[in-house]
Amino acid sequence: RFPEKNGFIDRYAKISNQLNNMILKKLRDKNTFLQISKSLNISSSTVIRRFDKHYSAIKPDIPSVISVDVFKKSNTNSKLGEYALIISDPINKKIIDILPNRRKNHFDNYLYKLPTSALNNVKIAVIDMWEPYRDLLKKHFINAEIVIDRFHYIRHIIWWLNDIRVKAMDEYKRNQGGYKLLKRYNKLLTKNPINISRFFKHNNYFKKLMSQKTIIDKCLEYSEELKRAYEFYKHFQINTETPFENKEEALEFIDDYVNKLYSSKLDGSKDLANTFINWRNEIANSLYLFYKKEEAVCRYTNGFMEGVNNFIKTFRRMCFNIRDFNRFVTRIITVFNNEFLIKA
Repeated sequence: RFPEKNGFIDRYAKISNQLNNMILKKLRDKNTFLQISKSLNISSSTVIRRFDKHYSAIKPDIPSVISVDVFKKSNTNSKLGEYALIISDPINKKIIDILPNRRKNHFDNYLYKLPTSALNNVKIAVIDMWEPYRDLLKKHFINAEIVIDRFHYIRHIIWWLNDIRVKAMDEYKRNQGGYKLLKRYNKLLTKNPINISRFFKHNNYFKKLMSQKTIIDKCLEYSEELKRAYEFYKHFQINTETPFENKEEALEFIDDYVNKLYSSKLDGSKDLANTFINWRNEIANSLYLFYKKEEAVCRYTNGFMEGVNNFIKTFRRMCFNIRDFNRFVTRIITVFNNEFLIKA
């Protein structure tokens, strides 16, 4: 006696080949293991086993433009550090790799393992204002210009402006107009001056027609220091809206801005000026370097990385966390890049 050969189930298997193929197909989409298991009426551990067995992430080659950032891991992965480091290609929107921690020695060892030709090929490296990144990138990427993400140094100016606003607000009692107005419109004061509307419409607080511009002018009347600080913020945003022609112009603008901050003698202006001095070269790079995409001028930023971090946090929360870090990296790269290798 012998069993009849069939093609719909493998020997010793408990699920059919068709169901196995359906699992692999659904793993291509942004679904959690639990969602896939419920839709196919199987256990989540079965889906995980199929993922570990058949899926392998394809990590892209190191491009000429890279971006480096971190995201906070869950507590179950905290043995290797609270934060994980992620390297991406911001132009083609691909994740290159994810490291289990952001420690300097670990990142240094990772870069040592990369081919010298790949390291020398990198021309632009986008980072936030964390000094270990700058040190390591200068050490390994000898041909790369280091660019600070615009959001991070603008944020320092906004923090400085906000501290002065709070100080001005505290000079008034809580029931006075100055306190109420500066508290109510704190977001408007930090809005990019280029995007401030001059269109008049009815305002419920003032009970009359007001534009965003007139509201800001009204707020600045309550404090001379706040008015001067806002002029610094406005000056920087307007003059750096479009990239400079070359690095010399960018450096000249930064030096002039720092000198004005020192001479202003406003609270916290020296600390802000020292921040710009410390990151002078990297900020200048971000003010003049750009690339063209569909005839549009685009700055080098970490915007793509922020989107990746948001996706990772949301996806991990939907999964109620993925304990195995290697499985987590494979899942994120295969789902986000939509590039993977199906192993037999």
